[in-house]
Amino acid sequence: MILDYFNVRKLVVVATVAWVGSFQLWGQSVIRTSSTEKAVWQQSKDRLKSTAEVSPIFSITGNEKGTEWKAWGNDF
Repeated sequence: MILDYFNVRKLVVVATVAWVGSFQLWGQSVIRTSSTEKAVWQQSKDRLKSTAEVSPIFSITGNEKGTEWKAWGNDF
């Protein structure tokens, strides 16, 4: 047999780590589309940061009262 149990196991582990790692790297950037008078529909790739540059303007604590939906239909 060309691939024995341990080689298959190593291959699965390496492939899984590479697959998960690719999502970690891919998830760190976002493509942003913006438009101004001088630059119409410009795309830029921005990297996400681990800390915020400014403090948040609101926070969600979980105690907020939401709107209860009475019915679901085609129109709101």
